[in-house]
Amino acid sequence: MKKFGMLVATVLLAGCQGETMSASRAGNVQFVKANCDPVTQSQCDEDLRASLRALRATIHSDGVIKKEDQIQAEQNKQACDAGDAEGCEKLGNNYFSGTGVKQDDQVAAKYFTQACEAGKASSCSSIGSYYRYGEGVDQDMHKAVAYFQKSCDAEHAQGCSNLAKMYAQGNGVEKNFVKTVEIYTQACNGGYNLACMQVGNMYEKGMGVDSDPVRATALFQKACDGGLKMGCRRVLQ
Repeated sequence: MKKFGMLVATVLLAGCQGETMSASRAGNVQFVKANCDPVTQSQCDEDLRASLRALRATIHSDGVIKKEDQIQAEQNKQACDAGDAEGCEKLGNNYFSGTGVKQDDQVAAKYFTQACEAGKASSCSSIGSYYRYGEGVDQDMHKAVAYFQKSCDAEHAQGCSNLAKMYAQGNGVEKNFVKTVEIYTQACNGGYNLACMQVGNMYEKGMGVDSDPVRATALFQKACDGGLKMGCRRVLQ
C-alpha cells in the first residue's frame, strides 16, 4: 500500500494524503496532466477526471472502514473543531478519499473551505478545484480563480499551477498566455514539476513567449531532475 499526494489539483484537489492506490492509475493521471496542451485542454480535463475517479475507486474499494482509520478521522475532527487548520484539511482528505468515514465530496468541500479560511494554502487549492469542476459544490469558475489566487499568493506551487491553467483556458478570467507563462514559471520554481512540463510546452510552441526550444528542454530537464519521468522522456526526444 502506498501513500499518494492528491493530484487534484492540479486538478481535482491538492494536498491530500490518501491510501491504497494503483501505481499504474496514478501514473496515468500524471501522464494525462503533463502531456495535455495547456490551452486546448477540455478533453484532457475529462480524461483526467476519469483517471482520478478510477484512482479514488481503488481506495477502500471493499467499502470497509478500518477502525484505525475511523479513530484517525475522529481525531482530525476534534482538531478541526478546536480551530486547527491542518486538522480540517486532514478531515477534508478523509471525506475526499473515504478513509475512516463515508466518502462525501460535499463534506470534504466544507472542511477544505474551513482549512483554507484558517490559512492552509493547500486547502485553498483543493476547494478551488472543487469549484473548478463542480465536485461537491456548484461549479463556479470565478470562485475557483479566487481560491487558486489565494493559494498562489501564499506560495503554494500547485495552487499557482491551477491558477495558470485558468488563465490559459480563459476560465473565470480573461485568457492571457503571458500571464499563464508567468504563473506556471512561479509554480515550477516553487517545485511543482508538472508546471515545469507545462511551461516547457509553452516555450516549445511559442505560446505567450517567443518559441525557445533550448529553454523548453531546460524546463523538461528540471522536471526530470525533480523525478518526473515524462520530463526525462521529453529531453530525449
